[in-house]
Amino acid sequence: AGCDPSSNEIELLTEYSEAFGFAFQLADDLEDVVQDQGRPGVATILSVMSVEAARFQAQSTLQKSFARLKEKFGKRTGTLEQIHFEILSRV
Repeated sequence: AGCDPSSNEIELLTEYSEAFGFAFQLADDLEDVVQDQGRPGVATILSVMSVEAARFQAQSTLQKSFARLKEKFGKRTGTLEQIHFEILSRV
């Protein structure tokens, strides 16, 4: 059987991938700050918003978009769910 995702499925996956990318980048930026490796002149998420605001945005958008994915795809999100909680633990 082939894979022919609907436009709604593509929209849900795109929404989640954008939220995941933001959370992943934030985790990387936070790690740089903790390790005191922030590079002057390099734009990061934390150069445009506070740590608290960035964490809130990353966690809330990631949780909302994952809930929508899980509603649509059910148990098929199993592996992604493991990755999801791993990135949430880092932001």
